[in-house]
Amino acid sequence: MIKKRLAPSLLVLFLVTLAGFTLFSNTLRTMTLPKVITEKPSPGPMNHLVEGNGVVSPGQQDDLISESGWKVTKVYVKQGDSVAKGQALVAFDGTELEQTLLDEEASRRKRMLEKEDVEEQFKVAMQHGDEDAILKAKRDLQTYRLDEETSARKINALRNELEQKKMLTAPYDGIISDVQAREGLRVPQGQKALSLVSPGKGFEVSFTVRADSAALLMLEEEIPVSVILGGQTKRMNGRVAEFKDRPSDGANGDGTGTQGISAAQRIVVVALAGEELKGGEQASIRIEKPSLQEGMVLRKEYTKNDGKGRYVFVVQENKSSLGNAYYAQKKYIRVLDETAEELVVEGLHEQMDVITESSVPLQDGNQIRLQ
Repeated sequence: MIKKRLAPSLLVLFLVTLAGFTLFSNTLRTMTLPKVITEKPSPGPMNHLVEGNGVVSPGQQDDLISESGWKVTKVYVKQGDSVAKGQALVAFDGTELEQTLLDEEASRRKRMLEKEDVEEQFKVAMQHGDEDAILKAKRDLQTYRLDEETSARKINALRNELEQKKMLTAPYDGIISDVQAREGLRVPQGQKALSLVSPGKGFEVSFTVRADSAALLMLEEEIPVSVILGGQTKRMNGRVAEFKDRPSDGANGDGTGTQGISAAQRIVVVALAGEELKGGEQASIRIEKPSLQEGMVLRKEYTKNDGKGRYVFVVQENKSSLGNAYYAQKKYIRVLDETAEELVVEGLHEQMDVITESSVPLQDGNQIRLQ
């Protein structure tokens, strides 16, 4: 009788003990599973950071060259000076050409004296009726007249050349830039003595950015530009004036070299205006622009690649009476847009738990435990 009364109790105890051992065993096994951290993807939009650095340059800048290669005797201007049309900028030593001009003028005077002698001979020949002497005198006078015309043209050319080469003057009102001429030194013939900027043409800066970031800007769009003036940063309004293609060098505009939709770069030319600008100032842009693509946004570091494409691991939950089990599931995604750090993708939804960190490398189907 006692055994019959104890049997149900013993059965219950056995089942409780068995369940306890099972739970304990499952707990121990769970503790040995890879531990992961998850994050839910968020719906867009994703912001692109359009940034770049450049140097302010004038819209029109002309290099004024040394046409002679002569030694510089005086530099009248310095970097940043405002000058008027016709103002003297650089003086050159024209001694050699001046001497050539003086020699030519002296030779001309000498030939004029010789011409006077021939004219006197012509008069004498006319008085004596010497036909041969008269004919010779006429030929000599004609030769002197031709020589005089040639000499006059040569002297005028030498004077014009001396006037043009001895003094470099401003061809228009402008601002002096990049002075290369140095007093006492020669500027090689055909080389730049200095540059002249036309302030009326404004200024511009060229920024090299990612092609997909440049696509978010529009021609004539106004954008903020930071310019270093007098050691301080000043915010100026710029205008997108032009886009230029630049061949891809295999790296993104941010220098990360990450692979993606496009690693090509474009040059964005931004027009600037300001009386304080002279050219040569450092400038930069940093603008956030929303992506044109809509999807789920997640960090690029959470993704991986294999032969089939880009994917992430997401958590798959299996429910049972003994407890829920969690598994890592490979989920392929399609990239719609990207920055250096983030992606806009298709193939995920807001309720998915994307595995962002794991205590050990994962394989598709691995059982895991959530932190």
